Amino acid sequence: MKTRISFTIVLGVLLLALLAGAAKAKPGTPPPNVAGTTSEPPAAWFQANGRAAWFAYSSFCWTTACVDFLPPARRTDLPRASLSPGQVLSIHLGFIPRSILARNLTTKASYPLVALRDTAWRVRGSGIVLIEARAAKGSASYLVRIAG
Repeated sequence: MKTRISFTIVLGVLLLALLAGAAKAKPGTPPPNVAGTTSEPPAAWFQANGRAAWFAYSSFCWTTACVDFLPPARRTDLPRASLSPGQVLSIHLGFIPRSILARNLTTKASYPLVALRDTAWRVRGSGIVLIEARAAKGSASYLVRIAG
C-alpha cells in the first residue's frame, strides 16, 4: 500500500511537470521590464486555459539590484488567469530555480513546487498569487490574479 501511494504521488508530480513543459509558447506581447535598473531577473510567463501571459514583477534581489514594488493588493497592473480550483497554472521561468513556491496572498496558503524552469501548480482557490523563486543570481517574485 505504501509503495502504491508513493508511486501515485510521483506519477502526479511527473504529470504536472509534463503539462507545464508541453506547450510553452511565450506570450505574443513584449515582456515587462523594470525602469531604472539593468539588473532585473528574466521575465516569467504563465499559461492558463490555452492563454499565455507575462507575470507582473514583484519584489526581487537579482545580481546587483534589489527592487520593491507597491503591495500586491494595491497594484492595478496584475495579469489575470481564469482558473477554477483543480485546474493547472503552467509556470515558465527564464532561469533554473533552486526552489520555487506559490503563495496565495489572499488565503495566506503556501505551496512548494517542483524546482524546474517549467513547472506547474494545481490552483486551490482565487486571489492574488505570488510565485517566489530562488536561484544562483538571487530571488525573484512574480504576481498573477487568479479568478474562477
